[in-house]
Amino acid sequence: MLIQRKQKRATLRWCSLIIATLALIACGKKEATSASATPDPETETTSTAPKASSIGEPEKQQLTFGFIKLTDMAPIAVAYEKGYFEDEGLYVKVEAQANWKVLLDGVIDGRLDGAHMLAGQPLAATIGLGTEAHIITPFSMDLNGNAITVSNDVWAAMKPHVPMENGLPVHPIKADSLKPVVDSYKAEGKPFNMGMVFPVSTHN
Repeated sequence: MLIQRKQKRATLRWCSLIIATLALIACGKKEATSASATPDPETETTSTAPKASSIGEPEKQQLTFGFIKLTDMAPIAVAYEKGYFEDEGLYVKVEAQANWKVLLDGVIDGRLDGAHMLAGQPLAATIGLGTEAHIITPFSMDLNGNAITVSNDVWAAMKPHVPMENGLPVHPIKADSLKPVVDSYKAEGKPFNMGMVFPVSTHN
């Protein structure tokens, strides 16, 4: 149990350090270089947490990270609350943002040093879709767990098309079960309205 706790702490420290250091090198339109030193074999340990000597000193010590109030930002919250940033000599302020566009603009114009953001945002910005800026994504904080949430009426219409086992739907429920419902809306000349959070989001 003690080993598991140490491994968990080391993993969280690793996450926070990656976010705190690497995310800085491409925020906004600036290009930055970071010095790195060769690790000393005599001081190497079996710890999974990176040593400052192996990744170089941080470019900045006072940082502001933006986030949207979703569970995706948990690694930042944990690192902040547990003091993992301070452990690495970084002093971080976290700020909730109004929406994804405000968050992205904050990273590009330098108001934010880094942020938790939609996977498609740095890709879209880098290729010039919308505001152009070269942004590096050092760390992915999700496992692509998106799903479509439907109304009770749509679910009732879907159920006849959903494979069942012992009276329960077989998961994951595929979009194949939704297609006949969408087709029926189209046949009746009605739009099947769906919402998403941002044009370049994986949700879209």
